[in-house]
Amino acid sequence: MKHALLSIVASCFLILGNTGCGPTSRGHVSPNLRTPWTPPSAAVLAAPQEAPAYPLEAIPADTALDLAQIIDIGLTNDPATARAWLTAKRAAAKRMETFALYLPEGSLDIRGGWIDIDANKTVELKPTYSIVNWGPSTSVGLLIFDFFGREASVAAATRALDAANFSFNQELQDTVARVSRQYYDLWSATESATAAAASLEDAEASLEATDEKFEAGLAPVQDVYRSRARLEDARFQLSETRTQIEEARASLAASIGLEEIGALQIHPPSLPEDQIFLLETVNEATAHALRVKPSLLASYAEFAAAEEITRATESLLFPQIVAAYNADWTWGKYTNNPSQQQTAFAELRWNVFDLFRNYYQLEESKMAAQEAAEAARAAELETVSSVWSSWYAFRSSIEQARARAAGLSAADETWKLTKASYDAGLSDILDLLTAQSDLASAREENIRAQANVATGLIDLAHATGTLFPGEPLPETNK
Repeated sequence: MKHALLSIVASCFLILGNTGCGPTSRGHVSPNLRTPWTPPSAAVLAAPQEAPAYPLEAIPADTALDLAQIIDIGLTNDPATARAWLTAKRAAAKRMETFALYLPEGSLDIRGGWIDIDANKTVELKPTYSIVNWGPSTSVGLLIFDFFGREASVAAATRALDAANFSFNQELQDTVARVSRQYYDLWSATESATAAAASLEDAEASLEATDEKFEAGLAPVQDVYRSRARLEDARFQLSETRTQIEEARASLAASIGLEEIGALQIHPPSLPEDQIFLLETVNEATAHALRVKPSLLASYAEFAAAEEITRATESLLFPQIVAAYNADWTWGKYTNNPSQQQTAFAELRWNVFDLFRNYYQLEESKMAAQEAAEAARAAELETVSSVWSSWYAFRSSIEQARARAAGLSAADETWKLTKASYDAGLSDILDLLTAQSDLASAREENIRAQANVATGLIDLAHATGTLFPGEPLPETNK
């Protein structure tokens, strides 16, 4: 019998293990630091079969997207934005839940009972008899006063909802900023490839001119090899920029939730010809950010919620006034009419044995409020720092863009003059290749400078809390 029982138990464990439900099938870990964990089949799940909210099939084929369309798709598909929105909805439901504290508590019970009494043990010559009774009972209780604990709980939930909504707004701006930067990264990589192709054409022209001089006996073979090496370097740069295009395209597609990476095409952005802007002062921008930046306002709301939680916890140290009503109806086996009992009363309820725990709960909530205050202060410092740095980075990018544009024009003229001078025999191969290299570098730096102006303005708007989808960037004056 004992062996049979052990066999049954072993079989049960074997079945549970094969189905992935046993205690050892999902509870084990890797046996050592060098061996990866081998998951059971029950732990390997399929991806959720939910279509994205903005599927790629809805985008017309071979259609380039502008920045506004890219942002719209990203906001729809971004999981972080969806999580922030759902968190806000959960906070709204939690707030409505706190209003139930004002409702009465009640119950309705139906019971039945049977009692067997042996009267012979108590009263001589009395037979044994049974009592059967049944009936409903109800009770209703209402909290009249709790030293404003309910009000504090509702206020805390309201502030928590405000914080969740501000966090959602911040997540929107984060998504817009991230997608915009990656959009300009893709544009910058595309322009770099165009510039690399132009540099390749210049290298081919240099090699052709060097070959002609070599065949005419006017240049040594070393010049041909130098030109050919520069040509291969230009080809390498072109190949590298094409790789950067696909990397930037993949990053942008991942940010906006598209799986068909190759189908993602973008319109080039509209960059202003005059890159000189005069914005408001940095102090005004900082003051504006301290008033409207969602992440900062969320930290303020979290601090207010922590203070309200402290008030609600403090109310637990005091008694509560409760009103109650109880009613009971009972039918018996030998009675035709039910017996009825009703009571109504008000009481002062105070569990003094909970005071020790409630006191330290209050201390804990006070410390949490102080932590929230420090977090709000840290958010203020981070806001001031980010506005200051992004402000001067943007102003610097404007000056750099103007300098790079002038440098590109000068490098282009230098290349043309040096090429003509080399063809005329007035310059050597080093002058030609140096001018060619300088022009290639000037093209790349000019593209980077233009992209820095665009991303710098995005960073400044993001730092000041004014980068909402569908709204223009901060007002500028030429």
